[in-house]
Amino acid sequence: MKKRSFFQRLFGDKKAEKAFEKRMQRIERNQQTILRLLQRQAFKDSGIIAPEFASTGLSFNSMEGEDGHLLHIFNEIGVTNRSFLEFGVQDGMESNTANLAFNYGWGGVLIEGNPEDAAAAQRNFAAHPRVTVKHSFVTKDNIVGLMKETGVNMQADLFSLDIDGNDYWIWDAMAGFSPRVVVAEYNPVFGPERTVTIPYTQEFRYGKGFSRLYFGASLAALTKLARRKGYVLVGCADFGPNAFYVRADQLKGHLSEVAARDVYRPIHLKLFTQKESDEVNQLPLVDV
Repeated sequence: MKKRSFFQRLFGDKKAEKAFEKRMQRIERNQQTILRLLQRQAFKDSGIIAPEFASTGLSFNSMEGEDGHLLHIFNEIGVTNRSFLEFGVQDGMESNTANLAFNYGWGGVLIEGNPEDAAAAQRNFAAHPRVTVKHSFVTKDNIVGLMKETGVNMQADLFSLDIDGNDYWIWDAMAGFSPRVVVAEYNPVFGPERTVTIPYTQEFRYGKGFSRLYFGASLAALTKLARRKGYVLVGCADFGPNAFYVRADQLKGHLSEVAARDVYRPIHLKLFTQKESDEVNQLPLVDV
């Protein structure tokens, strides 16, 4: 008989064991974040801390410092309705809006295409009635209807986009939606200058039939789309391929527009070979 670990005996199955381990990792990460915050507070007037956007990254629930960047942005521009919309949240616990919902009383809509992840997110946000979790695979044809169905605030304070696929085309199709701040994941394999995206394919699934590096759009492409929609790029995360945009009429404080090439980061590319990167750039791409 195969011997089970202590946690398997305690929780009954391997899935519960992994969930417990993940939660413990999150607690440890939050402890580290609190220590960094205390350190920053202690030395805030010393001149030691760099004032640049990149230095504001901190994670409570986000994966790569997005929580800190967002708190910095809203500290500069203020808040209006404390509402959000986020795509691609998985179980919601490592997302760009969880910290705002759990710790600041924000509400909004989370949309997740995986049914198991969506069900988990519904459980995780059950105690937060201002948050609606919707299971749906987002396309450019259904997104406007989904926003109406779920009651998305069309002037939301925050929109977060990370679906590892048709990101550019979905944002482009969101007519009438004008959030004050947008966080969008870019694909660093496309480099800092090219304005390219994968072609729109409604059935596209990340990693299905293509390299894991083939998804989304370049930073320059997203920034070009953002500018057309009335947004300016104010920074990128140092630890993850996420770009932060503020609606131009809301830009204030210490925030300012930056050039995509100056804040682009070749995040995670070291995990892949040059051959893999070159192969992705030979796949179909659309110049926008």
